[in-house]
This record gives sequence, C-alpha cells and structure tokens, in this order.
Amino acid sequence: MVDTEKFISKLDKMTFVEVNEQGELIANNGFKVSHDLIVKGESDMFCSVQFLLDITYMGQHVMTWGCTKTDQQMVVNWYLHKKWELEGVGQEKDMQTAKWGKKLFKDL
Repeated sequence: MVDTEKFISKLDKMTFVEVNEQGELIANNGFKVSHDLIVKGESDMFCSVQFLLDITYMGQHVMTWGCTKTDQQMVVNWYLHKKWELEGVGQEKDMQTAKWGKKLFKDL
C-alpha cells in the first residue's frame, strides 16, 4: 500500500501542462487528475468532508485516492498549488500575447 507522501511524489514526476474549466489537471503523458469532495456523516452535530483525487489515463479511470484526515491537508495543498501554478502560466501567456499584439498594432 502506498502512503500519501509516496502518492504525491508519483504525481510530482508528471509534467502538468494545463488546468481545464472543470479544474482537472492535465499532464503531458495522457493522465488527468480531478478532485471531488465527499460529505460523510451528515447530521446536525457532525459532518466530515473527504477530499478525493481521481486519476484517469486516456479517459479511463485508473484510481481514486482518498486519505486520512491527517494527510488530507497535504493532498489539498498539492492540488491547489498545481492548479494555481498552471493558471498563472496561462495568465502569463495571455499577458505576453496581449503585449505582443499591442506592439504589432502600434507598428501598423
């Protein structure tokens, strides 16, 4: 059985190239990582949430990773870091394109 740190280190070996509108992290090797939240034990007094990562390869389900309460923060932090990193790259590309477009327009 793989623990959460080893699982994350396997994910870190992938090169993620984009995040789509559904929040899926898309790797250059055909893998996608998406997330889900499961609410357990709903009652007036108690409710717990589990963060899950779903791994697919070429559209086929590979696995779902759920973790203990203690490891959950580590998985959430990994996912959000990758998502924000990819969104920043996309915004940077958009800014460069806009800058280039302004230069081209100015030179007309």
